[in-house]
Amino acid sequence: MNLDRCTPGQLEIITTLDAPLMVAAGAGSGKTFTLTQRIVNALCTGALTSIGEVLAITFTKKAAAELRSRIKAQLLSEGLTDEAL
Repeated sequence: MNLDRCTPGQLEIITTLDAPLMVAAGAGSGKTFTLTQRIVNALCTGALTSIGEVLAITFTKKAAAELRSRIKAQLLSEGLTDEAL
């Protein structure tokens, strides 16, 4: 997982795995990217043992589908095929 293109705020969200967080930001600010990376990072580091432990809430079905799609793609790229299913 390459986090080089993250802002300091995004990096803090992605790597803070010992507490729940709420991410609120404007359109196009990278919320979906950040949440995707946080979830995959939590699975890769063992902070989560299964994708079934994730609860991510969005405001629209379209946003939920986009988040689901990106998480699946990132899990596949990290070799976590069972979690991607």
